[in-house]
Amino acid sequence: MKASWIALPAACTLAGLAAGDVTWSADSGSTPESVGWAYVGGTAPGLSGGELIIGPTSYSGVGYYVFDLDPLGLDPAQGIALEVDVRIDAATYGNQSGFLRGGFEMYYENELGGYTVAEMGESAVALRTANNGLGSPSASADTTAMIRTYRLEVQDVNATFSVDGTTLLTTTFGGATSLGNVYFGDVTVLGSSTSVVTGARIIAVPAPASAALLASAGVVGLRRRRSRSGC
Repeated sequence: MKASWIALPAACTLAGLAAGDVTWSADSGSTPESVGWAYVGGTAPGLSGGELIIGPTSYSGVGYYVFDLDPLGLDPAQGIALEVDVRIDAATYGNQSGFLRGGFEMYYENELGGYTVAEMGESAVALRTANNGLGSPSASADTTAMIRTYRLEVQDVNATFSVDGTTLLTTTFGGATSLGNVYFGDVTVLGSSTSVVTGARIIAVPAPASAALLASAGVVGLRRRRSRSGC
């Protein structure tokens, strides 16, 4: 589910909350490289009409963005989420030469070799944690109709995949207590896609105590705004 953050004056900011968040929007007029993403593939996509168009990629080629999480100092045991606002115009999906692969992927991989991948096609998605992955949990999803917000969240050894705030898939994977990289786009050489991306976010998921503190801060902020008093 997309987080609804409450903007507080600088003097009221709660130290340590969402300190590692990274946000990119096509509305900024710059590409994801401007906030630390790196493109892997051929010529990097450019912006056109407020949209980043990735592809069409070739079946045996790739075209994706990668972000090194380590400098952010996030805590995988607490929770990390990758959100991407995307419409998939075309994508392969399913059993590709004996492996489950989608033409568009959202991918979390840590330094201990544990990973979870949201495999996305035109009408279905899956949440894969093994190379073959043919038995991975999957669900129907129309990814072509409009820009939707897809969220891949990891917390300890648990992974959740949601669309527009609705959880579609859950699974577990190994070694979640180290940082690594996140990816989005055509990450596999066993697929191809054309996608339109308008935003991407890396989010530090608040622990329960922090979430309560955020909620409390929001109530205080509302009361202060109503009374027109400062911090």
